[in-house]
Amino acid sequence: MGNRQMKCLNRNAVLFLVIATALLAGGCSKMKPAWEKSTATLKEAFSSSEEGKPGKFACPQIEQHQLSIETSEISPDQVYPDDEITHTVTYALCAPTDKFTMQGTLTRRIIFKGKELFRDSGIETFKAGTKRSIEAEITIPERAPAGLYTLETIIQHENVTIKRSATFYVKPED
Repeated sequence: MGNRQMKCLNRNAVLFLVIATALLAGGCSKMKPAWEKSTATLKEAFSSSEEGKPGKFACPQIEQHQLSIETSEISPDQVYPDDEITHTVTYALCAPTDKFTMQGTLTRRIIFKGKELFRDSGIETFKAGTKRSIEAEITIPERAPAGLYTLETIIQHENVTIKRSATFYVKPED
């Protein structure tokens, strides 16, 4: 094979690779919903209580701290692509003294057909004797497939992991 034929073959091989890469990249991006563009926007953070007094509620007498996720709710529970859901998580910390605080990680994950599509995470400071609710607005991507999704809430502190889940349904476009 001559030098000229080799240059032509190399040029054709490079051209083929460039076109194949462009086609594969374009095809893959159409298959995967654009969850990476979704964000959980913190709407409001506030303290509440069962008695209506902000920030305080009656904990049982205990010897060790106990952190719990009281509720994990999604509203509305049925949406169309490009709509927003509001996720509200309420957690509480009981401890032997109201002066006790601890830090942990609060994570939200959206799962569809066993695959994690979205995750956001942040450090929280948990204060004893308080119940706290945090709302986040999450935009559903415009190309999200119809079906049942799970929003998993995870609180982690040292070796302790607490999980709660809620579901929502994305309706097919009309």
